[in-house]
Amino acid sequence: MRNDSLIYNLFDYTPSKGDLKKLEITKAAIECLAQVGIEKTTFEAIAKKIGTRRAHVAYHFPEKHKIFLSAVKYVLATFQEEISKSVDQVDNSRDKLTSYVNASFNWMEKYPEQVTVLMLMFYLCALEHDFMDFYSLMRDKEIERLQHLLRSGNSLCDNDRIAFISKTIWNTVHSEIMIIVTNKGKVIEKGRENSLSTLNYLLM
Repeated sequence: MRNDSLIYNLFDYTPSKGDLKKLEITKAAIECLAQVGIEKTTFEAIAKKIGTRRAHVAYHFPEKHKIFLSAVKYVLATFQEEISKSVDQVDNSRDKLTSYVNASFNWMEKYPEQVTVLMLMFYLCALEHDFMDFYSLMRDKEIERLQHLLRSGNSLCDNDRIAFISKTIWNTVHSEIMIIVTNKGKVIEKGRENSLSTLNYLLM
């Protein structure tokens, strides 16, 4: 298995052999969650995905709750990495904001199983504080990123206006993602178009 760079976001230090196994289990859990749902994502199902025994999975993640949380963290880390790579490729503020929007929908196309897990996360947020706390932290950090992009080389100087635009962009992108997933016939390109249109309107 390749040494996935996202592991540094998950474990915050140079990965050990045990950390790499946790990553392998996390990826297998994402596949299971997307393919068979929460109830059928068992220790046995995850173990089968990676060709090991149930006891090996339980050794690294004694509770399914912890596996699911790791899966959510990995999905959101992937999402953030896609955005960062795209934003870093352009220079001016407006292009960076456009890249932010485009990268969000590029992620949807590139990682359809992760999109399914993102939707499951909202269900888990309603049940467990751990998921809600982590998602809230991620949301706040992404809005801070948007505020920083707006302040960088942008004529907007009013902090309240910047805060409003940042929240609106974030809410629009994530609402469109949810609409695409939950509405038959809704395509990614339409969500991208709607989000870019909202962005352009806000920056007029």
